[in-house]
Amino acid sequence: MSGNRFHKVRALLSALILAAAVGLILYGIYIGEAGEVFRKAVTICLECIGVG
Repeated sequence: MSGNRFHKVRALLSALILAAAVGLILYGIYIGEAGEVFRKAVTICLECIGVG
């Protein structure tokens, strides 16, 4: 019985963490952070190959 409870708690905790992650990702997209992250990634990539 204790093992079953452990699995239920673990599944609930996993679902809550997943929901929080999805929520934060969507919030970041909503406020425009995705574009900022993309710009920084392009800059870093261009600096790595010596173009930027």
